[in-house]
Amino acid sequence: DGHGGHDGQAECVKISPEKTVIFSSTGYNNLKADVLIQNVSSLFLAFKVKSTCPSLFLVRPHTAMVAPRQEVLVRITTTATNHGHNIKNNNIASQQFQINCLTMQTNLVEPNRLSSLFSNSSPTSSTVLSCSVDPSVAHSTHSTHSITSDTPGVVTNIQNRTRVLSDRVVFLEEKLHYLQQMLLVQAILVLVFLAYKWIWSGHGVLLEETEI
Repeated sequence: DGHGGHDGQAECVKISPEKTVIFSSTGYNNLKADVLIQNVSSLFLAFKVKSTCPSLFLVRPHTAMVAPRQEVLVRITTTATNHGHNIKNNNIASQQFQINCLTMQTNLVEPNRLSSLFSNSSPTSSTVLSCSVDPSVAHSTHSTHSITSDTPGVVTNIQNRTRVLSDRVVFLEEKLHYLQQMLLVQAILVLVFLAYKWIWSGHGVLLEETEI
């Protein structure tokens, strides 16, 4: 279990794609790619995904444990600042991912300690994947830019409408509260009037009895 490189890959793990991670559009002005990690051994398999530019990519999960004969799909997306029209500037095609794997007899390892395992042990296997961008993404760069440039205006418009609706709701709530208070005051006044009338009607009866 101590050898590195690609020697142990056939024995413990199968990674797809084998050589190149191809990024495609998500429709939300960033790019995505999937990597399937399959544990083909009878042991537990811990893996850790590293990249040459961590600030450019969001990898989920970047570290995990895979049970024997099971698999995990790793989703890689570019960060929010990496819009379609900036693909060339960010040089995605020049980046690489390294997937290190460790076989283990047990999976009784806390998730927050998985990363430290790779600092203290040599990986059972280590695979390097290059990166590439789907040609269709580069062709749609112009349209992506125009959509992106319109997006802030649309978002601002929605935010303004939401703010207006929120203000109206607050106004209506305040008006309703005021009406409730007015009704409460009126109810109290009616009760006071009725009580006053009842007391004076009783006082009048007493006066009549006294005069008799």
